[in-house]
Amino acid sequence: PLLEHAGPDTWRLDPDLAGGGALIDLGIYPLNTIRFLLDCEPTGVYATTRSSGDPFADVDEHVAFQLEYETGATSSCTASFDAHARSALELVGTEGMIDIESPFGGVVPQEMVVESGDVRMEYTGPPVDEVHEEFDYFGYCVLTGTDPEPDGEDGLADLRAIEAAYESAETGRRVSLE
Repeated sequence: PLLEHAGPDTWRLDPDLAGGGALIDLGIYPLNTIRFLLDCEPTGVYATTRSSGDPFADVDEHVAFQLEYETGATSSCTASFDAHARSALELVGTEGMIDIESPFGGVVPQEMVVESGDVRMEYTGPPVDEVHEEFDYFGYCVLTGTDPEPDGEDGLADLRAIEAAYESAETGRRVSLE
């Protein structure tokens, strides 16, 4: 839960500073990852948000959203400022599945299971500090004059979907991204 790591006056609870709540702060990670893995853009979104009051009165504390993609795939995502710190990503397709434990969980061992038919593979990698790796990569790009990937266009695509999810939560309706 957020308040175990920050006080009630944290910038994450100020919509003018944070731009929103759990959806934009946490929900953007699975959204971006799924866009990357599917290599396509969402065409529609349906979302709900909820807050229990102080200190979350001004931001969304909990969010659930479903995205539809141009391929016919769908994804269901949840995020919360006030839930047990579990993070998982599960991709289920017609021929198999991939399950990644703690893909957005900080410095923890990286665990992945891949299944297809009768084949099951499990992998556990060393703990990785994702934020440290991102800063190292960005520093490398600055020092070498390399354009970082993903680029700003990719971030803008994420924000379009996040804004549509907020609109859906506000209206109670599916919002098209086409």
